[in-house]
Amino acid sequence: MRERTVRSFARRCAAITAVAATLGVAVAEQAAARAYWRSGMSCYYGNMLPILENWRGTPFSALHGWAPQDTWNNMLTFFNTSVGSEFAARRGNGRVLAISTPLLTNESRGQFAQCAAGAFDNHYRGIAQRLVWRGATDAIIRLGWEANGNWFPWSINGDFNGFKNCFRRAVQVMRSVVPGLRIEWSVNREAWNGKYQRVAANAYPGDDVVNVIGLSYYDQWPAATSEAVWNSSFKPELDFWANFARSRGKQLAIAEWGLGFRSGGGFDNPFYIQKMRDFFAQNASLIAYEAYFNCEAPTFPVYPERHNPRAAVAYKNLF
Repeated sequence: MRERTVRSFARRCAAITAVAATLGVAVAEQAAARAYWRSGMSCYYGNMLPILENWRGTPFSALHGWAPQDTWNNMLTFFNTSVGSEFAARRGNGRVLAISTPLLTNESRGQFAQCAAGAFDNHYRGIAQRLVWRGATDAIIRLGWEANGNWFPWSINGDFNGFKNCFRRAVQVMRSVVPGLRIEWSVNREAWNGKYQRVAANAYPGDDVVNVIGLSYYDQWPAATSEAVWNSSFKPELDFWANFARSRGKQLAIAEWGLGFRSGGGFDNPFYIQKMRDFFAQNASLIAYEAYFNCEAPTFPVYPERHNPRAAVAYKNLF
């Protein structure tokens, strides 16, 4: 998501019921297809994690958060502190830890050439060193997420080669410290303007530096309010990225997904929750992890339920 959420997070770091039938899914079918992929929610803020797990009725098997993008120093401070207190200590019980990590900061906006030449190597090395110190070398680093948008310091803005060269340099430096470090290359949903094939063809930095293909996938532009919209917009793009990941021998992550309350959004939309759950179940063996974006009240959260009550009931009973 956008900078406001990233900074906010850095500062703070399923039982089947009769509702399933109202969504057109039999209880028996739901019980047979429970969430066997890694699943979680973002913005759990420390002690909120057990509360959210208890509310959902199933434990989280994925944890996802964001490092700040304003300065290199603040980003490294996050890895030096929050990874240990908010994430690393909670990785037990098979949970996967994913950290959205800036490729550049506001101090170095658009400086792909300098990055590729090694100007920021000490920062990338510092990230990996702190993962070692915190015992979190098994984390997935979601590096330079949503670069196909235009709202981050590392946004591609047409410079595909510059982005790829910087991305590759950062990964190589981090892996010089943690050789097996898992890297996620993640893009924002673009079905609404049909660019996703171009992004895959031009912005993918290479199989050798990517372990996981990732998406941010919100209910907006257009909103998934009917089967017709889902089948014409959402499903083709989701299927495209699932097939792209399979073709590269990678897993697929949906680190951010949630309701759309901004322009073009579906608001309190249980249909979208149902369809996303169906996609995860149909592709369970492919899914590295998924995390619902339970942030920025009252816009996205399904917990507390008062914000989006219909979608909250759907989420609680499907996950």
